[in-house]
Amino acid sequence: MKNTEIGLKKGVLLHLLILVLAVFQADPGMAHRLRIFAYLEGGQILGEAAFSGGGIPKNVEIVVLGAEEKKLLASTRTDLQGNFSFPLSVLAGVEGDVLFVIETGDGHRAEWKMTADEYKDMEPVVQKQEKERIDVKEGVSVWRIIAGLTIIFAFGYGMKILKKKRG
Repeated sequence: MKNTEIGLKKGVLLHLLILVLAVFQADPGMAHRLRIFAYLEGGQILGEAAFSGGGIPKNVEIVVLGAEEKKLLASTRTDLQGNFSFPLSVLAGVEGDVLFVIETGDGHRAEWKMTADEYKDMEPVVQKQEKERIDVKEGVSVWRIIAGLTIIFAFGYGMKILKKKRG
């Protein structure tokens, strides 16, 4: 019977210790802690923001800053799911690390640091994107549009002639 009493006392003490630790570990701010995360995928910067309690910061501004000089590089807003994106070209010419910052306006703020090593490997992608964007602008001309419309009308006229012959 003595072993049972000792085992019972140990169990109660263990449960009390766990309860005390849980109470003192709980931080009221943790219920609403804001988190932000950004990563590179498919030639762009994708990210997400959320509160630790599961809430979503909707339509909240995200800014990209140079980590050293805190110079504004770009800004956007979160969508209804807390997601955001930037073209990789916002990092063109940036030498050091960058910060993605979100502030909800009610005292919540979070930062995500992306090191230069993470995005410098993507520089050829940025250069390719810039070249493609320039090529598209230069490649569209009035003559190409006229040629395209001519082909469409010629096809339509040909279909009309075939329909008359069959009918």
